[in-house]
Amino acid sequence: MADEDDLERRLHQLEHDHRLTRWYTGRIDRDLAEIATTQQEHTELLRGLVGTADSMATQLQGLNSSTDSIATRLEGLTGKTDSIEAQLGSLAGATDSMALQMRSPTQLVGEVLRRLPDPDAGQQGAAEGIAE
Repeated sequence: MADEDDLERRLHQLEHDHRLTRWYTGRIDRDLAEIATTQQEHTELLRGLVGTADSMATQLQGLNSSTDSIATRLEGLTGKTDSIEAQLGSLAGATDSMALQMRSPTQLVGEVLRRLPDPDAGQQGAAEGIAE
């Protein structure tokens, strides 16, 4: 009977281990299915992000070419600005020369006016001559 009890206990243990193994196997299958679903979702998200990154890279290339075009235009404008500044510099020199020339006639008129006799002084001298 001890052998039968021992056999019964071992059979009961094997049944228990079998149920436990089936439960673990079912749990692993559910976990693997969940992992596969999550992996598929993440793969789709990653593909969307890669598409977005590619689109952004294309846009950046367009912006780079626009920036290059703007830089080229700025270089041309800088050259024009330098040319205008040179012209203004020569005009400033001409203006300074004209100012010097204009100052000279003004000084001449002032000198002539200073040398003219004072009209009031002439009347006072005439009045003094009459009074004497």
